[in-house]
Parts: sequence; structure tokens; C-alpha cells
Amino acid sequence: MNNINKELSTNPRSGLLLLKDLGGLYSKMNNVSLYFYNMILTKENNTDLSHIFRNINIEETKHMELLADMCYQLGVDPRLWDIQHDLLQYWSPGYNIYPRTIHKMIENMINNEMKLIEIMQSQLSMIDEPMIINIFQQIIEEDKIHVDILKARLY
Repeated sequence: MNNINKELSTNPRSGLLLLKDLGGLYSKMNNVSLYFYNMILTKENNTDLSHIFRNINIEETKHMELLADMCYQLGVDPRLWDIQHDLLQYWSPGYNIYPRTIHKMIENMINNEMKLIEIMQSQLSMIDEPMIINIFQQIIEEDKIHVDILKARLY
């Protein structure tokens, strides 16, 4: 994943759009917190899966950093919040579902990844900055790889 290597012009409209991906109901923050949680729960009895959760979590954290950097460069405060009904609402761990069985953990993460892919794909049509589009496309492709990795663990 490339870092942002040029300055973005201030564009709060695009920045506000990215907040949903950073700290919204289905967001990178959800994924980071859940991959971390799943890694801890599986560390003792399923070390291979724990390592998978850890490695994906590292990539998700990089995605968060890219989104936060873009928000900041676009002139938007990159706190973990989203605009809900014209109000800023902070991210909450209550957004997450915390399954405790392996199968349900994996299904939950697949669902979260797929929902965020869907959201980001729909946002592509609302963004006119080529650099943001490129980063979104890279994130989406990496998230699809996460889904494939997780699906392989279901069977």
C-alpha cells in the first residue's frame, strides 16, 4: 500500500465522506478492534488463525492511517467519528458484534470486510480526486484478499 506522497487540496466534502470509512458504523476502526479481539481469543488454541488475524489487523491499521492522513489533508479532523443525521457521532465499540466461536468470528469478519468494500465502492462515484480513487481501489483490492483468506479458513 502506497503512502500519500503528495498534498491533497483542501476539500472538506471529500474528507467528510472518508470519515465513514475511518470511524463509522462499518469502518476500519471496527475491523482493527475486532481483528485484535479475535487474535487474542484464538492465540492459545488456534495459533495459525491468530497469526492470520494479527497480519490482517496490521494491514487494516495501515488503511486507517491512510484514511486519517487523507482526511487531515482534505481539511477534516480525523477523529474516529462519522456524520449521522448532520451530527458528528464518535465511533463506539458497541458497533461491533463479538462472536466467540471460530466459525462465527470468521463469518463476522467476512461480513464486515464485505460491507466496507461495498461502502467504499459506492463512494468511488462521489470522489473526483485521482489519488483518493487510487488509494480506495488499493484498499478495496486488499480487503478482497482478506475475504479470500478468511473464506479459506471456513472450510
